[in-house]
Amino acid sequence: MRGTQELNMPPVFPGACERCNHHFPNLDEAGPEIAQYILDQHDQVCSGINRRTRVAQPSTESGVGIACAQITTTSPPQLFKDATAVKAPPPRKRKKYATDMVERKMLLEADEWGREATAKSIVCQGCDKRIRLDKRNDYYPGLWTKHRDKCKEIIRLKDKEFHSRVRRLSRDTRDLVDVSHCLGATKKLD
Repeated sequence: MRGTQELNMPPVFPGACERCNHHFPNLDEAGPEIAQYILDQHDQVCSGINRRTRVAQPSTESGVGIACAQITTTSPPQLFKDATAVKAPPPRKRKKYATDMVERKMLLEADEWGREATAKSIVCQGCDKRIRLDKRNDYYPGLWTKHRDKCKEIIRLKDKEFHSRVRRLSRDTRDLVDVSHCLGATKKLD
């Protein structure tokens, strides 16, 4: 029965690197996935370092090499201070750009703050100035979006529109709520 029973023992990780004698404290407590990740990361760094001189050696594999930066300390680099804090980097979020000229043209023509969109320019509804578009491609909106976000007239009109909506909502709900009974109310709104 002894030979057929499997032992569920945790994996044993080395206490120090064989190449550079770097000590891995509490690696057994970190969990097998994190410990293996730390060992793999250290192996990538350690494989390119000469043990005697502590100088990075260029790799001979497929033309990919480690930069020849000298390591001035006599002890190996500390990869992680806390083994439990290792996290994978978040995936890069990419903006969706309209890459097709027809799609860019449709977006410019549908923009509420622009009018008279041509391949090279658009007229701003706020300040009535003709804004030249980027020269990268026809209907490329880079300079237009920059102007639209900074145009003082557009900002003023957006702010005015927002306040008119708030006033309209407050007029509609004024009859539903009697504010004269509120604490600190001194006069009744008309």
